[in-house]
Amino acid sequence: MPLGCALVVSLVCCHGRVSVRHEDWGLGRSDTISGGGFTAAIVKGDTFVLPDWRKLTGVCTAGACICDHRHCLESAHAFVCTYSWGRPGDAYLRTLRVSAPSRERYAGAVRAIALLSGEETGAAAMPLEELRAESESAEFPTCWSTRQIKQDCHA
Repeated sequence: MPLGCALVVSLVCCHGRVSVRHEDWGLGRSDTISGGGFTAAIVKGDTFVLPDWRKLTGVCTAGACICDHRHCLESAHAFVCTYSWGRPGDAYLRTLRVSAPSRERYAGAVRAIALLSGEETGAAAMPLEELRAESESAEFPTCWSTRQIKQDCHA
């Protein structure tokens, strides 16, 4: 297993004891990771987007860099953060939604999960706790998707 991960699912590295459920529905798939009082869902669909790289936060660690967008919501019963990440040149972005019943359990999740910087062998792990910037907007900044053109990114 690369990078000392106990488990790698869709370029998400998990440490500790976790379980995984995989679902495939034709035009997409999801992998749900559960453990340590949290749930992390990775969903891939048939919509491809061109990120507006200018509006994403760049983070580098262990010789690898990614661009990410994180948005969190807190309710009386859950703390949920959605991460989208990639690198310029990636064919598609990845999205991970981490939910926990409290901020304390969420803190445990970000210590147990890392994102892998790419699909190549020996990809570096980016711990979720390194991704500290949080967006006020839930909408991921895109220029274009297979569904619609949103804005001109050449401006």
